[in-house]
Amino acid sequence: MAEKGATVKIKVRQKNSEGELQEMTCEMNEELAIFLNSPNGDPETKESIVKMIFDTQAPQVEQGPETPDSVLHTAETEDSDQKVHIWSETEEKQLIALRTEMDDAFYKNKNHETLWQKIFENMNSAGIKVTKQQIMNKWRNLKRKYKETIDLNKKTGNEKHEFKYQNEFDNLFGHKASTKAAVSFDSG
Repeated sequence: MAEKGATVKIKVRQKNSEGELQEMTCEMNEELAIFLNSPNGDPETKESIVKMIFDTQAPQVEQGPETPDSVLHTAETEDSDQKVHIWSETEEKQLIALRTEMDDAFYKNKNHETLWQKIFENMNSAGIKVTKQQIMNKWRNLKRKYKETIDLNKKTGNEKHEFKYQNEFDNLFGHKASTKAAVSFDSG
């Protein structure tokens, strides 16, 4: 590890709006590079950082060949094999489908480690190379966004907010007390 505050070169990849893989090498603070390559941390924060790098460095971006939706998109340091996974919509849907299939098992069992392990194995065998921790973080973040959307839509005067997997999460959690309004008032 270099001295504190040192900069390192990091290779960053993401898909653009046309689905083409963009790749660039940039210099950044070593601590930020370590965070981006850590399996821990909020994946959406990491995705936002990668997006910001591309937005601020756009003229230097090199276009890569088109890749299928299920290909791993990563930010990685040149000296490390740790990767940050940037989830595609197809991969998110796969995670939701697998977790939905196992919902009864999650409800009945207190130890969820073996259940997350099964989801991890299914996703990896489908060619989605993510860690179990990345899967659990993604699920927690999707669930948090779902609950935030519900809470925002409960507040009067707010415009309606949308969550892209609203129907899937309503089917899973819509009947649970934690996602329902405790009291409802009708002004009519």
